Amino acid sequence: MAIADQVTISGTNFLISLALARFMVAAEYGLYVFGFTTLIILEGLQNNLVSAPLNVIAARKNRSEWRELVFHSLIFHVIISLLVIAALTTSFFLLRGTTYGGNAIVLLNLNITAVAFMGSELLRKSFLSILDIGNTLLLDIIAYSIRLLALVAVFFLDLSSAVIVLHFISLGSLTSILIGLRKIKLDLHLMKFKKPVMIEIFDYGKWTLLDWLPFVLSGQLYVYIVTFVLGNEATGALGAIRNFVAPVSILLVSLMNYVLPYFSGIYAKKGDQAFKANLGSFFVTISLILLAYLAIINIFAEELLYLVYGKYSEFAFILLLLSFGIALNIFFKPFDIYLRVICKPKYIFLSRIGSAAVSLLLCYPLVFYYGLSGAALSYILSQAGMLVMLSFFTVKLGNFVSRKRSV
Repeated sequence: MAIADQVTISGTNFLISLALARFMVAAEYGLYVFGFTTLIILEGLQNNLVSAPLNVIAARKNRSEWRELVFHSLIFHVIISLLVIAALTTSFFLLRGTTYGGNAIVLLNLNITAVAFMGSELLRKSFLSILDIGNTLLLDIIAYSIRLLALVAVFFLDLSSAVIVLHFISLGSLTSILIGLRKIKLDLHLMKFKKPVMIEIFDYGKWTLLDWLPFVLSGQLYVYIVTFVLGNEATGALGAIRNFVAPVSILLVSLMNYVLPYFSGIYAKKGDQAFKANLGSFFVTISLILLAYLAIINIFAEELLYLVYGKYSEFAFILLLLSFGIALNIFFKPFDIYLRVICKPKYIFLSRIGSAAVSLLLCYPLVFYYGLSGAALSYILSQAGMLVMLSFFTVKLGNFVSRKRSV
């Protein structure tokens, strides 16, 4: 059922993105990419500050204590939502009346969508924290089924608008929230605010949030640079191209959730050498499959882009560059897992800071001088920086761990 849940989310997002890119004009799809990227970043902020601690702390709680934990997580959601509304509204007033008026309208409408989407995601992850996959899947099916109705609006009602799609996301998320709250059975009359619970969540969450920030800079900054330097039409083209490499990213993220417990068990029971051998053989197989996929979509890039979208075939070279960046991501994942398993997350954080620094320094000039190719090059360089640093730390610490275990 956990796999079904992941397929529901990833599959629906993938199909919606492909369909919208085909039937929307490039500039309007660019507005959707801009809005949806912002939405994912805002949810990521809450996820790392609130949901990530919930996943860890909930394992030590009984059902009553879990409800109490969810109640305090929802308080954090309200606080974060108010800050998000203030930030989005301020951004709207700053951009209104400029050449980015369309982006301003998207940000204003994101006030509703972001609050609803973050709330829905918090509730589904609350169920996931106690391995209640059934209710997690139920909330996903409700939210994403309604989201699919956005395609009906775009195709049959000729409502080809990024804002309309965001409203359907809001509707799906709000419906999911109502069902989720009913399933959790929170009795607000019995719930009392407890400062220690809030501190417990924040003490864990502040570190996962700190670790997440450079990850966002290295992976998403170029979308905003493209938007404000080249315009929404270029962002639309970039988003359409990125859809084809997205399945690889999604699979890599999903694999992290499933293989970490497995390899941690091997490391604990069989030692460092057995862990390295199993990790290496596993990723050789996975890498060959993913690299084969990337090779195929690039061999037939022009034909594939025209077949799926009816346009964008002139950006086949951008697909090649993004594929190279994703390939680097594949190559550094074993190092990432190794450092997590031997409990050295500090070095992953340092690597992410290095990767983010590359993006901050190079993204704007590369996009300014080389357009979409520059955006893709910025992504490649940030991933290359991550690979170099992770591999360096892994070799350094791996040798130390091997010597320590052999003594």
